[in-house]
Amino acid sequence: MALQPDTEYGVRHLAGAKRWPDLPVGVKSGVFGQSGTLAFVGLGSAGTALFRLDLSDPSKGWAECAGFPGPATEGAAGTVAGGRLFVFSGAAKPHPDAASAIVVGDVYAYEIAADRWEKIATETPAGLLGASAIALDSDRIAIFGGYNKEVFNAFVRDAEAIDKVCEPQRWQAFLHDFMGRDAAEFRWNTKVLVYSITSNTWSEAGENPHLPNAGAALVASAKGFTLLGGEIKPGLRTDRVQAIRFEGDTTIWTTLPPLPSHADGAPSEGPAGAFAGYIGKTLIVAGGTFFPGARANYEAGILYAHKGLNKTWRDEIFALWDGAWLSAGRLPVGLAYGASFATENGLLLVGGEDSNGNSTNGALELILDWGAPRFVDALLGNFGTKEKRGCHRRNGLRTSSKGTLWRRLLIAAMRSAKWLNDLGLARSRSTHGRLSLRSLPRLERRRRIWPSSSVG
Repeated sequence: MALQPDTEYGVRHLAGAKRWPDLPVGVKSGVFGQSGTLAFVGLGSAGTALFRLDLSDPSKGWAECAGFPGPATEGAAGTVAGGRLFVFSGAAKPHPDAASAIVVGDVYAYEIAADRWEKIATETPAGLLGASAIALDSDRIAIFGGYNKEVFNAFVRDAEAIDKVCEPQRWQAFLHDFMGRDAAEFRWNTKVLVYSITSNTWSEAGENPHLPNAGAALVASAKGFTLLGGEIKPGLRTDRVQAIRFEGDTTIWTTLPPLPSHADGAPSEGPAGAFAGYIGKTLIVAGGTFFPGARANYEAGILYAHKGLNKTWRDEIFALWDGAWLSAGRLPVGLAYGASFATENGLLLVGGEDSNGNSTNGALELILDWGAPRFVDALLGNFGTKEKRGCHRRNGLRTSSKGTLWRRLLIAAMRSAKWLNDLGLARSRSTHGRLSLRSLPRLERRRRIWPSSSVG
């Protein structure tokens, strides 16, 4: 069933804007990558299928590429480097008749120009289910996080030995014992792994100074990379945001403002499987999943933190502006575990999982909107009341005093051209009418509706 547009946040098709085609099937928990104007997404709930779209000519629609030669894989780490889409690890059935998927260490590469796959003669040095991969250059790929292969596969083996119907108490006791472990006991990958394409070798570039995460968003910036959110054990998310810079054989980690909370006064849970990317020079995060209350439980010593809690799909969109996260609107529905691609003027979100756990095949573009009258709410940071200032401080949102207000207005008036340039925008590129200083970046969707969900 089609969804109605979110009129509060201006979900509408812009005059002259591209119409983004739907995927042939829903895709969640797959791999994606971008090579110039070519976008690739597939595997996961799409099985062994991979699709490509020319972002410069979306009217051609999604084309199906050569099928993945390995077993259907979910949660693999994928990225494009050196003209190939690489797929690392993930969860797959060891043979067609297997009851459950396990973490595998296989590596595959899809050669874009030749439309063919190759299994690489190497194995990942750690389990990389849920890991995040990104190209450092045309030869090297960096990978962060990922489930521990031995721990996960032992859980699958022991779980298969229990009849959940005939032995419900035994099953619950087993589940409570596993989920009741401290985050460090899951032994997720802490190393920053670097794979060299030309030499087919692995090396390390330091390690994560914090608890490693899975399902984190990873995006490249002019100064390095940004790792956002994810989970630090099953059911427990983190709001941590980290800027990462590579220097020789090591990495420099800088903590950025944490992602905002889902509710005033509530601990920030952070999302797993969020969409993320840059629009110009503004970092955008949207969607993701979490269990409201899990962080409070964990901090209170309840290690099975998400027991009895409902998994929630977030629909908020946030923009990192001047060292703080600002609310920038909402998605039409809560979504997670999809693909993000940079377009000429925005950020394209493709596929994902909806609140029913179904895969979706929609495509939605977010763009910066400078024309909407959200001046007080965005630029001035809701400075009007102590109560609002307190709520925004607790949630990591920027607030402003009246003195700061006039200082910002003066700077904006004197340096508006530089201000827009710093965001990667130019007056001649606007498709939203007259540019003004009315608001900070708000996001506007280029699709009127999100297509119907499809179980993939």
